Amino acid sequence: MYSRFIGSGRQLFSTIYSTVSQQQRRQFNVHEHTAMSLLRKNGILVPDFELASSADEVYAFARELERRTGRPQVMLKAQVLAGGRSRGEWSSGLAGGGVRLAAGADEARLLAQGMLGHRLRTRQTGPEGRPCHRLLVVKPAKPVREFYLAVAMDTGGSGGPILMAARLGGTGIEEAASSVVARPLGPEAALSGAGAAEVAERVLGLAGREAESAARFAQQLCRMFSASDATLLEVNPAAVDSHGQVLCLDCKLNVDSNARFRQPELCSARDWAQEDPRDATAAGCGLKYVGMDGDIGCLVNGAGLAMATMDIVKLHGGEPANFLDVGGTVTAKQVAQALDIIGSDGRVTAALVNIFGGIVRCDVVAEGLVSALQRLRPGLPVVVRLQGNRGSEARQLLRRESGAAVSVCECLDEAARMSGFKLEEQQQPRWRQRLSRRFAVAEKYSMHFHLINLGRAAEAEYFTPLNKTSKRRAIKSAVNRCTYLYFIILRVRTRTSTRVSP
Repeated sequence: MYSRFIGSGRQLFSTIYSTVSQQQRRQFNVHEHTAMSLLRKNGILVPDFELASSADEVYAFARELERRTGRPQVMLKAQVLAGGRSRGEWSSGLAGGGVRLAAGADEARLLAQGMLGHRLRTRQTGPEGRPCHRLLVVKPAKPVREFYLAVAMDTGGSGGPILMAARLGGTGIEEAASSVVARPLGPEAALSGAGAAEVAERVLGLAGREAESAARFAQQLCRMFSASDATLLEVNPAAVDSHGQVLCLDCKLNVDSNARFRQPELCSARDWAQEDPRDATAAGCGLKYVGMDGDIGCLVNGAGLAMATMDIVKLHGGEPANFLDVGGTVTAKQVAQALDIIGSDGRVTAALVNIFGGIVRCDVVAEGLVSALQRLRPGLPVVVRLQGNRGSEARQLLRRESGAAVSVCECLDEAARMSGFKLEEQQQPRWRQRLSRRFAVAEKYSMHFHLINLGRAAEAEYFTPLNKTSKRRAIKSAVNRCTYLYFIILRVRTRTSTRVSP
């Protein structure tokens, strides 16, 4: 039965437990207090806690917990969306990180004054840190032992949910990633009683009442993971108390943003103050935005074309600064807001606008660009490619209204080079030159743009790190597909010429 577990590899754990900058933005995080409340609602044991937003509230809650438990000690936990809080640094100069044990209510109030309203820097936040506006006041637990348990989507492997477990829990789990064991779950993230018992006994090393409680705990986590449309539900650490019961001491919950129509309560708990301001602005404008680490801002309509545009940026040696899809029903105001978001990123050195007009009209996009150019920071080059519905009118409008502020072109390769990408022709291999000539012919007939995207996707294949044999096979496949595309375009061109000839 143990063979059903899939390795303990550090690579698997690091893929799922990545830093904030490396995470896919398809999900959003909720605060620990929201996750703990949801755990309690699903019948999972959690310590007594209260949420405070001022030092006086911290004092009052600490006194209340002392009255209920008979113990003066309380734990203060900064509510910031970042890992490594206990080892973080405060902008106020307060030492000891974002998780502090206070001996009593008076000390808790003093600590809260150095935490609330200040920024906490951890290994996941970057040097700017994250603001802390609320504290979780928790009754300290006295665990007999701790362990790690999580349910996550295996984005780097099977693509489905997996259960991860380790005998060690707490802040050192990343350093001990090789000890994490993963078990694949079904599409509905269901865990059978026998499977849960196997995890508790063979992976966590528990027995008797502790094993029964841990098995039940694991099954509850799996059900909650599925019911909340989560991409990650992590309990670190889970603790066994003196009565053999398992409870959650800390929880991290990421929710699939595509499930917001099914999870209105979780979506309303999303804290935009903890996220990239550009993401918050784009969401408020109805735009699909994902920030990246490059310096070439991209404004595109359609997710497929946006990804193809980023591929072209990479092919020409550039690094995209974002994924920004304005969609097919975009208005001039939304286009202007999209360009404002790109311009607000100080790392962006050039902006590339690539629009293929189908449902969306190119002249509407041009009106929005002209409006935003008046607010764009001086010296930022903007390259615009508009093809399709009212494309010629849009290009004329841009040339007339924007002056020298915008470079307008019709060829995507030309737009890429004008945006600052350097790829000298003589440095290209012969097969790359041949494909470029075929793309130039194909792009001249923009009505076949979907075929052009097929060819560009094929071209991108052999820029993926491959061994020699696989790369040769990928190149051959791509050249064959692009040759097919090339002759389709020539055939259409010939038939069109025949029809219009006298």
